Amino acid sequence: MAAADLENISQVTSGFIDSEDTNITELYKKSNGKFSETEELKNEAASLSVAGISKALKTPMKIVWFNQTQVLRFFTIVDDETLIKKYIETVIRRTFGTNDAMKLAKPILKQ
Repeated sequence: MAAADLENISQVTSGFIDSEDTNITELYKKSNGKFSETEELKNEAASLSVAGISKALKTPMKIVWFNQTQVLRFFTIVDDETLIKKYIETVIRRTFGTNDAMKLAKPILKQ
């Protein structure tokens, strides 16, 4: 998701619940922007945050993933509820880079 929408990554951190987050921005950049090749991310941490410029929103965005949960947190200066809903739905549906990106759709029905 980060690679699909975020550019000019300015900060990447990884952390555990019982300690402060570790800034791994330089390690991320040395791995050519591939999280899977960042040594610190080979072992799952409690959280991962990525900050950069959203291509879809054209504004700063920070996304925080909490592992082992279904929680994502989004931080941005955008003050447009409809636009943010579109953005979050695009993230959830994993449709960045498709014709359906940033389009509000029918809710996903739980089975």
